[in-house]
Amino acid sequence: MSQIPNYEEKKELSPQEWLCWQDEEFNKWRSVNDFPRIVNFLSDSLPFFNDWLTEQINIEYADLIELGPARFIKRYGADVSLVQIDTRYNPFGDVPDDPIIHTLFLSSNELKGNEYRDCVRSSSFISYTDWAIKNRIVDYKCVIRTLIPNGAEAYDRTGGASYSNIQFNIPLHQIGRSVQYYKDNGFNDKTYNFPPKLELLKLGGSLEEIKYGSFGDKNLEFSDLSNLKLNDVTIPSLQSFNYCKITNFTLIKSNLHLASFYQSVVGIYTKESNIIECSFEYGKVGLSLCDGNLFKSKIKSSSLSIDLDKADVIDTQLSYGELVEEPNLERSRVFHRNAKLLYSRLGYPDLAGEHYFMEEKSKRQYLWSIFNGTVKSKGVVEIFSSFFKSSGMLFQELYWGYGEKPINIIKSIAIIILIFATFLFSFDKSSTYLEFYHSIIFSIQSFTNIEILDITQDNLIINFASSVLSFFGLVSIGLLIASLAAKAKNYN
Repeated sequence: MSQIPNYEEKKELSPQEWLCWQDEEFNKWRSVNDFPRIVNFLSDSLPFFNDWLTEQINIEYADLIELGPARFIKRYGADVSLVQIDTRYNPFGDVPDDPIIHTLFLSSNELKGNEYRDCVRSSSFISYTDWAIKNRIVDYKCVIRTLIPNGAEAYDRTGGASYSNIQFNIPLHQIGRSVQYYKDNGFNDKTYNFPPKLELLKLGGSLEEIKYGSFGDKNLEFSDLSNLKLNDVTIPSLQSFNYCKITNFTLIKSNLHLASFYQSVVGIYTKESNIIECSFEYGKVGLSLCDGNLFKSKIKSSSLSIDLDKADVIDTQLSYGELVEEPNLERSRVFHRNAKLLYSRLGYPDLAGEHYFMEEKSKRQYLWSIFNGTVKSKGVVEIFSSFFKSSGMLFQELYWGYGEKPINIIKSIAIIILIFATFLFSFDKSSTYLEFYHSIIFSIQSFTNIEILDITQDNLIINFASSVLSFFGLVSIGLLIASLAAKAKNYN
């Protein structure tokens, strides 16, 4: 009887060591010593993983071990192509005999219009996550959501006890696994009491400042880079951090440029460093910048924490997003609240206003979810209270966007005037019956309380409606002024 694969084996490389390795040496080490156990973990843990791999006629098990499994399982939202290019080129001398292969993973949209003359391989496939969503496999939301590093962070002086893992909060006996499979592999209550768990390769854990070194083109997926303090370390563009844990990670005089973080737990502190055109998707993001900027980056996450000290956020897109689930309205509200406060303190009222609008919209949707039963309520009073509150907020949202969309007021005024004018035009007891021009003029006069022509109405219903419209006009003008003035308010 075979033993259960030891996914919980703790593997570790000293940062002083691996930062000085050649890229090929580091990636080869992972292909031999680390990626096989990760792929085995995914194969034994992800529902129908082997069925997915069998359907990918252009991708083999060996590709996942050689190149790392992260880019084969992450979400792209479209079919993907594995493109390998021979980058040998020397206009001033001899070309090396051995090929220099550069590997790219391009979606169908990115691949379109790009032709690579020295392409040695182009293999299309659909990633596991996209395949699972497309086929709506059992527990796919739970599986994909929990495919993110966790585990407690060490707070000792050395950080030596800091380890992270990925553990699936799903039943061990999944559909697609026969009883014989578990018997053959020794799975029973005595030998395997918990859901599958993978210990990440530990590449951090040294709180001593490390100078120099290079990330190069090293494949850092499924690794724990927590508790690192790097000074003047070279981090080249287009570095990828997929399914990583990067907390208590300090960069001094070391810029991050065009780096991508996918389903990673990020807690980065920078000093005299910039984060430029980076992408943070579907993870937990915490950034602290001192004497640097967050520039032209994109953060799409369910949580957000950004602290600034003599730093700025420039042309950066902050958006709330869940990977496979419907938006969590409470998390969405908190996310937009944090973004609102951030931009308000930086002096960007327009951007703060956009997130204030989204914060109030999430609050309104949450109240409505209490009324319709999506969220458990405390009683009948709370249900009806939520209904009236959400209805009032919906009116504000449509009419003036909680003060952030003055154009909505102007549109609403035009619609109200047009509706009242149409009523006057078609009502046979109106003095402007079948006179559209005078009906419009009377509607404008009633709304603005400014007389343009001497038009009188003798019908009681019309005069009452005109009085209501006049009152509503005064309120609308006040709201319009307040909405324009809101652009200078302090959201703190």
